[in-house]
Amino acid sequence: EQNNIRFGNIMGSNQTIYMVYNEHFDFSSKVGMTIHGIIGYELLKDFVVSIDFNSKILTFKHPEYFNPPKNKKFNELNLTFHHNKPYLDGILIINDTVEVSSKMLIDTGNSDAIWVFENKEKGVVCPEKYFWDYLGEGLSGSIEGKRTKVNKFQFGDFVFKKPTIAFLDSSATSFARVFEDRNGSIGNQIINRFKIILDYPHQKIYLKKNKDFPKDFKYNLT
Repeated sequence: EQNNIRFGNIMGSNQTIYMVYNEHFDFSSKVGMTIHGIIGYELLKDFVVSIDFNSKILTFKHPEYFNPPKNKKFNELNLTFHHNKPYLDGILIINDTVEVSSKMLIDTGNSDAIWVFENKEKGVVCPEKYFWDYLGEGLSGSIEGKRTKVNKFQFGDFVFKKPTIAFLDSSATSFARVFEDRNGSIGNQIINRFKIILDYPHQKIYLKKNKDFPKDFKYNLT
């Protein structure tokens, strides 16, 4: 507790850092490049952070110097927080008859488009055509699930047609399901289609389409 973190001229003060000593938990070997840690809420809560995926640039501003973008191409949406994690409300349209309001975690570390938890009571059920796959590694271990596509997913004015989606294995995601209102996660295959401004202090997110927005969603077939 009470650490300082510096990135160039950016200083995060009074930071809580979690040290992982389990030698079997090795992000670097799973991702294929050296990773020493993860930047999370403790740092982001003190800044307004712009993420430009095309330029590969992060820009930090102190909240008192930030003015909401005047460019009309930016769409302003509200964030909600639970246990210091940001959530965005969306609509999941599984097929022609099933439409589900969804509270989704924003997860820039997730390389997929959408992860969802199956819930028969809410009508969130995997389509008949799917394949079982290893999805990734979490703090609680390996995560597996059913990969498929659904008709649409949307939030704000943005509509994503035929996005790839993974219905997660319940045994691997029991901890994530503790927040009962959560339906799943929005991953990087959707997030990287925007220039994003995360305003945690005011619980806002601003999104502007980039050149990758119209691209089709595809599976990694290697």
